[in-house]
Amino acid sequence: MANEILEHFERYVRRRCARGNPSEHTVRAYLAQARAWLDWCARAGVDPRGATEEDVVSYRAALVGQYVPATVALKLQAVRTFCEALGREPNPAAGVLPPRDPTPSEERIEYLTVEEVRAVLAAVEQVDDPQRRARDRAMVMVLCTLGVRAAELRAFSLEDVELGRGRLIVRSGKGRRRRVLYITEGLAEALRGWLAVRPRGGSDRLFVGLTGRGGLSASGLRRIFNGYLEAAGCKRAGQAVHVFRHTALTLAVAGGARREQVQRMAGHSEPRTTDRYVHLVAAREENPARVVEAEICRR
Repeated sequence: MANEILEHFERYVRRRCARGNPSEHTVRAYLAQARAWLDWCARAGVDPRGATEEDVVSYRAALVGQYVPATVALKLQAVRTFCEALGREPNPAAGVLPPRDPTPSEERIEYLTVEEVRAVLAAVEQVDDPQRRARDRAMVMVLCTLGVRAAELRAFSLEDVELGRGRLIVRSGKGRRRRVLYITEGLAEALRGWLAVRPRGGSDRLFVGLTGRGGLSASGLRRIFNGYLEAAGCKRAGQAVHVFRHTALTLAVAGGARREQVQRMAGHSEPRTTDRYVHLVAAREENPARVVEAEICRR
C-alpha cells in the first residue's frame, strides 16, 4: 500500500508543485518527507488515508525538540501536500502550524569567518592524493566565492564551465531558475587545476568521484565537507554544506557588495531573503555597544 501511495504522491507533486515543473531535488525532498510521515503512521497505528488533525498534531509533537522549527515547518508542509494528493477535504494538516521560532531569521544564519575558510582550504592542501586535492580545492572555492547551493554544485556539468568567458552557468537552480555566475581569477585557476586531472569518460558532471563513473551523491558531499570542517576545527553541531553558501553571502555583504548583486549571485527570488544577510552584517558592524563603550572609556 505504501508504495502505491508514494507513486500517486510523486505524480501529484510533479503535476501540481512549482506550477507543474518541480526540480528533481524538490520531488526527492517531498518523497523523503512523505516516507517519514508514512513511517510515523505505521509506528503509531494510523491509517494515513484517514489521518485526523489530532494525528497530525501528534506527529508535530514527535518532531518538536528533535528538529528546529524551520525543519518542522517543511515536514508539516509535506504532510499538507500529501493529504491534498489523497483528496482529503478538509485537509487535516491545514491548521497544524509549526512551533514559533523566536530567533530573528538573520541570527539563524551559520557562517564561517575568513580565518575559518582559510583553515578549511589549508586542510584541503594537506590531502596527499593530488587528484582529490584538486577536486576538493575547486569545490571549496566554488562554494565559498559564489555561494551556490549543494545541489547546484553537484548538478554542474562540464558544459556549464565557460572559463574563456569567465563564468559558470547554473541551469538547475531553485525553482528551475537559470543564472550566470562570474568567476574570479583564483576560482578559474582552481577549476583549471581540477579539469587537468579530472577522470575522463563516464559522467558529464563537473565534480565526480575519483573513478569518474558518476557524480557525487548528497551524502558523499556531506561526508567530504564535514571532514574538512572537522580538520579545520570549525565543525559545529547541525552544520551542513549549506554553511559555505551562508559564508559566501555574508562575506560578500560585509565586503561591500550591493544587495542587488548578492541577490543575483545567490539566486534569491525575493529581496527579503537577501536582507537577512544585510541585517546580520549591520547588527555586527553597527553595534551600538561600541558607541557606549567609547563613551565609557573616553578620557
